[in-house]
Amino acid sequence: MGRRKMWAAIAAAVVVVGAVALALTQPWKLFIDQRVDEALPGGAPAAASATSSTASPGSAPGGSDAEVPSTTTRAGPQTLSQGAFASHAHPTSGQALVVEADGTTYVRFEGLETDNGPDLVVYLTKQPADAQAVGDDYLDLGVLKGNVGNQNYEVPAGVDLSEYDSVVIWCRRFAVSFGAAPVQVAA
Repeated sequence: MGRRKMWAAIAAAVVVVGAVALALTQPWKLFIDQRVDEALPGGAPAAASATSSTASPGSAPGGSDAEVPSTTTRAGPQTLSQGAFASHAHPTSGQALVVEADGTTYVRFEGLETDNGPDLVVYLTKQPADAQAVGDDYLDLGVLKGNVGNQNYEVPAGVDLSEYDSVVIWCRRFAVSFGAAPVQVAA
């Protein structure tokens, strides 16, 4: 009977250790995509110029006046920087943009595709995109909303983006970069 209790205790310990290991590593996430499709902040991108068909003053309707280019621009988001994602520990692709809309700055991912994983976050870092590290001085923009799609991360007001070189999708649980993109903004 003593031997049976010992084996039962060992089996219970194995089950507990296995459950803890599964909870920490969450391997099933590698097989489940979390899709996000957020709109570009502030609406459609600003048009550099538009062409309108307007008749000159005094011309008859249906006249032979050519189209007159208009230099009117619409208010909308402005792209301050853009870079392509490079793969690090996991295949990662898409574009990272720094966008300003309505007085707020965002880091935006477009066409992002990477593996899912446990405890993924988005950091702005002072490291180059190929460094596969975040260093000691980084800005946490929050939890990765999804491993596939388009998403926006608000940059806190007052942050000098010229001090940051890249955006990184970082796994805090394993201290590894899934991928990074350069997002240098001129001072």
